[in-house]
Amino acid sequence: MRTIFRQRGLRLIFIANLISMLGSGMNTAAVVWYILQVTHSEMALGTVVILQTIPALLMLPFTGVIIDREDRRHLVMFLDGSRGLVILVVAVLTLAGKVRLWELYLMNTLVAAGFWMFWPSVTAHSGAHARIAVCSFE
Repeated sequence: MRTIFRQRGLRLIFIANLISMLGSGMNTAAVVWYILQVTHSEMALGTVVILQTIPALLMLPFTGVIIDREDRRHLVMFLDGSRGLVILVVAVLTLAGKVRLWELYLMNTLVAAGFWMFWPSVTAHSGAHARIAVCSFE
């Protein structure tokens, strides 16, 4: 494990991924809490969970093909930036008091779709770098 983290690129990927995952987790917790506070509805909360799952069911069979065809570095940066932008727009709407439930549902679905493309991309990208790092230290 130490040999892998000697590589600057892998350390940067790890740190960026850690920050991204912490942000995604906080966003999910905030959206769930906000929806529950505003609607007091378990049905609305269940809808959020379903909308997070649907992109995985629809996208995961095709993500490997897309990841293999595209430059993984650019794909990871694009997906993480897009997810961040969607979250930022909804955060601004929420702070302005103008967010509606359907916008939270849409944001949640888009972020989940981005995540289910992002996670396999970053895993494949990190795995390729880790194999190179381990082989170079042997």
